[in-house]
Amino acid sequence: MGYYKADVGSRSEGHFVIRAPESLYSAIAFVPTLAVAPKGKRLGLLICIFLPLFSSGVMSAIAQIAATYYVMLMNIDNKDAFNKSNPNESICERDDVSSLLSLICLCVFTMTCLADVQVSFDFLNYINRVPNRIGDEEETELLNQNNASAISVKKSHTNQRNEEFMVETFGAGGFTKMERLWAYFWFLIKIGSELFVILAGGGFVLHSPDHETLILNAVALAFILDIDDAAYKYSITDMQKTALKSFPNFGLIMTENVVPAQMKFTTYQGCKQFLGSYFQILALFGICTVSWYANC
Repeated sequence: MGYYKADVGSRSEGHFVIRAPESLYSAIAFVPTLAVAPKGKRLGLLICIFLPLFSSGVMSAIAQIAATYYVMLMNIDNKDAFNKSNPNESICERDDVSSLLSLICLCVFTMTCLADVQVSFDFLNYINRVPNRIGDEEETELLNQNNASAISVKKSHTNQRNEEFMVETFGAGGFTKMERLWAYFWFLIKIGSELFVILAGGGFVLHSPDHETLILNAVALAFILDIDDAAYKYSITDMQKTALKSFPNFGLIMTENVVPAQMKFTTYQGCKQFLGSYFQILALFGICTVSWYANC
């Protein structure tokens, strides 16, 4: 019975479900665009309601980029100072630092970064799945009546020949062109800051002078990655969080029957799911290897 319920649940929603990720940048991209009805999308009103959220996103991006920049400068200064005092010795082969511990810290740091990058691609995948708004009067009126922009359902009763019928009218909203560009902009901010941390952080970990500093440096880099998560928990309101969680999921179905292409779980997507974990392991070791040889 338990397996039957689980199977029915997976089929009702989909065997593979694309959800809106709960993060600061996805909230900025989706809540003002998909949770607000067309009649409420006035610039002054949006700024008044979402200014704290917008400010958190801007300040988080600046803080992450600035912190990573100073990490890069510290790493350059430390490497130059070591090379001047020890011209014939490699900075990664100090007697006070274990190569095994350096490798462990590098792998954990890289894995943390790649986990954030994976969330960014989930963000991008959801953006690409959201349809464009039709923009006609009927759709706009329906979305306004139900105070929604993502999807709206209007239920009405009609009487025909003394029989009552329930009529449901669906208004499938989505992004306008500018709203989609707005979402892509915040995706680029998120992925750019994460890649910057990966590029600058590897050397900062490997060039640590002792074990204590090595562990502290790895933890400090993880702290930089968590700046936007802390800002999300601090600045988002309960209504905005509820709106982000309530956006429709895109379910894909594994079936041999004829279904719309956008609902079909294709063989290509199945291969990506099967080979994805292998690719993640190879990417982790590949990036760690490149970082080791590039910085040592």
